[in-house]
Amino acid sequence: MDGRSGITIKKKIFRAIYSLILLLTLVVDGLVFYTYKNDIENKILYFGNQTIDEMSMNMAKNILSAEESITFKIDSCNLFSAGGERSKYEENSKEIKVFVSLIGNSGMKVQSCYLERVDETKVFWTNGTVKKEDFTNSKAGKYLEENKDGWNQNRGTVLWRRFSDAPDSIYIIKNVINPDTLKKEGVLCLEIDESYFQSMESSRDLSIVICDEKGDLLYNSEEIDPIIRKIIHKDNQDYLTMNTKISKKNWALTGLISKHQALNNLQHLMFVLLLIEVIFFFISFFISNYVSENMTTNIKSLIMNMKRMEQGQPPERIKAKSEDETAYLVEAFNNMNQKLQDTIDQLIINQTQKEKAEYNALIAQLNPHFLYNSLESISSMAKLSDQRDIVDAIGNLSKLLRVCLSEHDAEISLKKELDYITQYLSLEKLITGGQMEWDIDCGENLLDCRVPKLILQPLVENSIVHGFHGFADPAIIIIVVREEHNDLVIEVSDNGNGMPQAYADKILASKEVRKPESDRRHIGIKSIQQRITYLYGETYGLEIRTMEQAGTTIKLRLPINRGIEDVSGIYSR
Repeated sequence: MDGRSGITIKKKIFRAIYSLILLLTLVVDGLVFYTYKNDIENKILYFGNQTIDEMSMNMAKNILSAEESITFKIDSCNLFSAGGERSKYEENSKEIKVFVSLIGNSGMKVQSCYLERVDETKVFWTNGTVKKEDFTNSKAGKYLEENKDGWNQNRGTVLWRRFSDAPDSIYIIKNVINPDTLKKEGVLCLEIDESYFQSMESSRDLSIVICDEKGDLLYNSEEIDPIIRKIIHKDNQDYLTMNTKISKKNWALTGLISKHQALNNLQHLMFVLLLIEVIFFFISFFISNYVSENMTTNIKSLIMNMKRMEQGQPPERIKAKSEDETAYLVEAFNNMNQKLQDTIDQLIINQTQKEKAEYNALIAQLNPHFLYNSLESISSMAKLSDQRDIVDAIGNLSKLLRVCLSEHDAEISLKKELDYITQYLSLEKLITGGQMEWDIDCGENLLDCRVPKLILQPLVENSIVHGFHGFADPAIIIIVVREEHNDLVIEVSDNGNGMPQAYADKILASKEVRKPESDRRHIGIKSIQQRITYLYGETYGLEIRTMEQAGTTIKLRLPINRGIEDVSGIYSR
């Protein structure tokens, strides 16, 4: 198709179809995705909230049961009963071993146990993973020491805590109260494994996060540990969250389900849908190609013939290949092309006749004024009885008249043209009384070149009539002929009055030759310009270089066209 048109009609049809298909596909896919996504998320949240509520109730029962079990086992193991004098510090005593064993049987995996009585005696038990010094320097030990005074105020309280230096352990801190006297007997700190909460998770598809009454993390499922901070601050977009409270303890229980896992089936559905759409795109490609090709066949033929016309080749008659609106364009193009060809043929005939008439008129535009002056001079010479000059003058004049009236060729040799201009200059010198000189410089290798007949006479006449009008100094005309860039260049220069360069450019730029009564100065110049254009084309013509009071040079550029003729001589006077 034409490169200047940018995008072809076929491409436009393709782009329109596929843009529409793509837009509709994106809209449908978006609606399907968001509809199913919201529906799935709502159902997951609904069932998730039910699950998390049930889990919350079960955890509340189990935790309260565990706390009651700890209280009962403390009483049964006589950890605080008076059994004689106690040492300030005991480690792995019989009573505490029995207590830890009973706690372990209830489902809690005890890592260590620390007991501090009101009489400041202390008991410590460990399974070997923790030493007494490590416990004392841990955050749990420091927490007990810092809140020692507060245990008296929170009598009977059971606190569940998790510390960052022991992320796999849960600490149960309990104020021990004598049920009979209601007096505080000491503080018990049990370190249990976090698997205790893991055993209470009722669904493997649901991850949980438990925060204590202060909002600090108490337990979280292992697989969501890296994003736990975001979950606590409600700044996570990768999980569906369900929130509830664990009664009695005022803990926050959060259930989480991965959106990626929840929407996995939806992604599979979208993949299948996308695969179907790709197949549909391929099918629609071939259908659209067939339709667009059928719609643009006639247009392609029209464009191909228009290109032929641009390249100067005759267009072919087009046969419509599809019977639609473009078939009318094809028929109209064929009719217009036929009329255009007829019109062009007629224009060529008319133009040829016009150019012949104009050329003949230009040839006939030789100013007869010099002939009248010549005859008048000859008459004056006859009165003075100067026989020899009269003979020479009449001879030159007869040769010029022979060229003007007898020669019918449009082109003559450069040698003949220089002979004629020499004879013309001789007559003009006679008319001016010898106040004019000239010089002609031409190499013999150029004398056989063919040039338009009388091409130099109007230029020399302009120099004499206008360049030397009122000129007091000796008049000089120089004609130089040379070869330049494979062209024949002839320069006619004078030392006369000259003219403004802008006026000279205006003469050459003028489209038409003015009438003689308007301004004869540029009749000869425009005649030569048009003759050269008619004969050789726009590449060749005239160039004027001039300046007021500094003379004028007219440069002719012609093609080198050599003929066969006897040439010799150099012309100067």
